Amino acid sequence: MAARNSTSKPIHTATQLKNLKPKAARYEVADSGCPGLRIRVLPTGKINYVWYARSAGKRHVVSLGSYPDMGLADARKNLERMKGQHKAGLLFNDAVNVPTTVAALCEVFYTDRIAASRSEAGAKQARMMLDKYIIPGIGKHKLSIITPVAVGSVTQTVVKKGYLSRAESVTSLLKQLFKFAVARGYIEQSPAYALSAKDFGAKTSIGSRVLSADDIRAFWSALGTAPMMSDPVRVALKALLLSGVRSGELRLAKWEHIDLRKKTWFIPEDNSKTTEWTVPLSSHLVKQFKLLKDYAGDSAWVLPGKDGPITDKVLNRAMSRLFDTKIEGKHVLTIERASPHDLRRTLRTNMDDLGVEPHIAEKCLNHSLGRIEGTYNKNQLLTQRRDALEKWGDYVDLIVTERENVRRLADAS
Repeated sequence: MAARNSTSKPIHTATQLKNLKPKAARYEVADSGCPGLRIRVLPTGKINYVWYARSAGKRHVVSLGSYPDMGLADARKNLERMKGQHKAGLLFNDAVNVPTTVAALCEVFYTDRIAASRSEAGAKQARMMLDKYIIPGIGKHKLSIITPVAVGSVTQTVVKKGYLSRAESVTSLLKQLFKFAVARGYIEQSPAYALSAKDFGAKTSIGSRVLSADDIRAFWSALGTAPMMSDPVRVALKALLLSGVRSGELRLAKWEHIDLRKKTWFIPEDNSKTTEWTVPLSSHLVKQFKLLKDYAGDSAWVLPGKDGPITDKVLNRAMSRLFDTKIEGKHVLTIERASPHDLRRTLRTNMDDLGVEPHIAEKCLNHSLGRIEGTYNKNQLLTQRRDALEKWGDYVDLIVTERENVRRLADAS
C-alpha cells in the first residue's frame, strides 16, 4: 500500500472538497469537521472517503463512498453510522477478522474483489449500487442469519422505484457479493443463489443488454481501431450512445432540422416511432455532429447514401461486424454482443445512476409519461433533458479517457 500523504491542509467545507485537484501520486487530506474522515484523491481525479478503524490491534481501511456521488455531509453521517456499528461490535469480528454484518461484508467485497479487479469506472458503478441500494436495504442484517427474503427485498425495492433495468444489475451484484462470502468461508450457502430479477418484474422487454463502463470503453476504443468501417458510421454509432435516439431517427436526419448554434435537433413525426420531438444537443453531441457535417459536405442528409440517406441496415450491420472484426488474429471487441438499440437502453439505465429523475430520463428517449404528461412544461423538460444528456456525456467521456489520463499522469511523474 502506498504511504499516505498527509502534508495537505485539512478541509472543512464542501467547496474546499470540490476544489481538491489530483496530483501525480495519491494523497489524502483530513476533514476537520468529522474526526477520522479522510479524503483520498487519486491521480485520475477520483475522490474517495475512507476511515482507518482499529480493532484488536489491527488497522482496517473502510471505504465510505466516493465524491460527487456522496456529498461531504452524507459522508460524515455515513462515518458516524459506521462508528456506531463498530462500537457495538457489528463491524468486525476481532477474533477471526471476518465481517459479521452485510454492511461489513460489502466493504471487504468492494476492497478485495471490486476495487482490485475492475476499472475505476466499473468500481464506481458497483460502489454506487452498494451505497444506494444494498447497504441501506440490508446492511444491518447479521451475515450469519440473512435470509433469501431479506436479500430479495433489495431487488424488490429497486423495481418499485421504477428502475427496472437497474434491478438486473443490482441483482447481479447481490449474487456476486454472497458468492464471494461463500468462497471466503463467511457463510455456508448464498441467500441470493436463486434470486432472479425476473421474479420481481424487472424485465419489461425481450432485450435487456446494458453495456457496463468497461463495455463502453471497449466499444468506443474498437470504433477507433476497426478497419473497413467508414468514418461517418464510426461517428454515428458514438452519437447513438451519447443521444439515446433510435438508429432510424439518426439515419433519416437532415441538416435543416439541426441547429448547432442553438444546440437542438428537431425530429419530425415521420422520422419517429412516436411523436415529433426536439433533442437538446450536449457539447459532446455537438462535436460528433460537426464531424458528420464535414463528412456530409453539401448533402441535405446527415448520413448520406447513394441516392438519399444510408439504408436501414447500415448501422446494424456495422455494429454486428464490429464484433467479428479481427486484427492480427485477435478480435477488436471481445465484450458480449450488442446492437444499436442496446446503446439506447444503456443511456436510460445509467441515467438512474447519475441521479436523473425517472420522468426526465424517460423523456430523453421520447417515451410517453401517460396521464402526467401535461403536468410538465415542455420548455422546462428541454432544459432538464439538456442537463441530463450533458451529465451522461461527461460520464462517457470519463470512461473512455480514464486509462489515457492515467498513462499521461504516469509519464509526467
